[in-house]
Amino acid sequence: MKRQPRSPEVLKAWLLKRRHDFLDSSTCNCGNTDSLELYLTIPFKRAGNNLFKLGPERLKLALSDYAVLCKDCALAKTLIRCCARCQIEKTLENFSNKSAGRKNSYCKDCQSLYGKKHYAANSKKYMARAKNWNREYQRKKKMVLWILKSGACVDCNRKFSPWCMDYDHLGNEEKTMNVGTLVALRIGIKRMFDEIEKCELTCARCHRKRTYKRMMESGIMTRESFGEIRPLKVPKKYVYKYGEYI
Repeated sequence: MKRQPRSPEVLKAWLLKRRHDFLDSSTCNCGNTDSLELYLTIPFKRAGNNLFKLGPERLKLALSDYAVLCKDCALAKTLIRCCARCQIEKTLENFSNKSAGRKNSYCKDCQSLYGKKHYAANSKKYMARAKNWNREYQRKKKMVLWILKSGACVDCNRKFSPWCMDYDHLGNEEKTMNVGTLVALRIGIKRMFDEIEKCELTCARCHRKRTYKRMMESGIMTRESFGEIRPLKVPKKYVYKYGEYI
């Protein structure tokens, strides 16, 4: 007579009873017999009830990869992990973090050694990728700067092309570097924004006037330093076509 299949509730109760019977007859390494659980040694995680669907011989063979631990021993065991590369048990501090708070399967030493070997074998690809990334990053920084320079001058309230606009550092702010230099160099865009916050957008003409006025007020430049100003005579071949001298 064909045996009737068990219902899910009956099967679940049978698996739980088989699991409890096995754990009741087991003992932790510390001698504790309360709150025992099965844990897979490598990688470290708890065993499910599906393990007890196996027959006696297969179950005995599968249980050789598990350890019966109490709660205290399991908590201490979770602070130790075995590296999948060097097969050495180390604390969790020796493993770098992955996404979703998980730990890497390789320890930091093995991960560093693997990264060095991979870079040595694919150095040309890494260099080409970095070169393309830097070129694209520089292009994006220039585009952002051009968009920011599309505003009007704070002095004359006129708009000019982006290459005719300058960022003038205010006197009460410490100047680290010119904004244009920050764009030309391989420096992060955040530092460029920090430097722009210290400045005002002016056209090139107003920027020169500001600089001249600032130098005259500070005493760096005086009218006497220019000496006698004489009219400039330009050869006829450089005269404008309208016949006027510069």
